[in-house]
Amino acid sequence: MRINERFEIRGGKGDFILVEHREGTNPTTKLPTMTEIKTYHPSLEYCAKKITKVYGIDAMALDSIDEVMRILNAIEAALIETLSCETLDQEPTQ
Repeated sequence: MRINERFEIRGGKGDFILVEHREGTNPTTKLPTMTEIKTYHPSLEYCAKKITKVYGIDAMALDSIDEVMRILNAIEAALIETLSCETLDQEPTQ
């Protein structure tokens, strides 16, 4: 299930794989790259905690607490919508 442009969750039969998509640049060719970073979690709750932690660390580099709160609130809303749609077997709206 896709959470947003950066995260998706795969699995669901006792194991959950959180996939983070990171943009970068190949140091040799200078071409853009997309890297998938996979972490494994025992529940959706742990996936949500990991996503919040990653965004929290990213937000620490921001100058404005308002921007930090806006990002965290948007992630929380996306998680709630995605997980509630998954429970109802619906596709999330994005």
